[in-house]
Amino acid sequence: MSLPLSAIPIPVASYETTLAADLTAAATSLTVVDATDDAGNAITGVVGLTVDGEFLVGSKSGATVSSLLRGVDPQDGVT
Repeated sequence: MSLPLSAIPIPVASYETTLAADLTAAATSLTVVDATDDAGNAITGVVGLTVDGEFLVGSKSGATVSSLLRGVDPQDGVT
């Protein structure tokens, strides 16, 4: 895992998108359809995501989210 566990995702209001391709069980990255929030602002850096009820943390640049930490506990952000 290349993301520091001390990195706290910045909450972004009104951002909802879809995956550009299916997310496999072994995936360590994903691509989303929309790279900006509802106001047109680019969303970059460490982000928290929910995909089909699974909590993930990763590093977002453009439409790609890489270095995914999967199965994150929503209470402590790690386990």
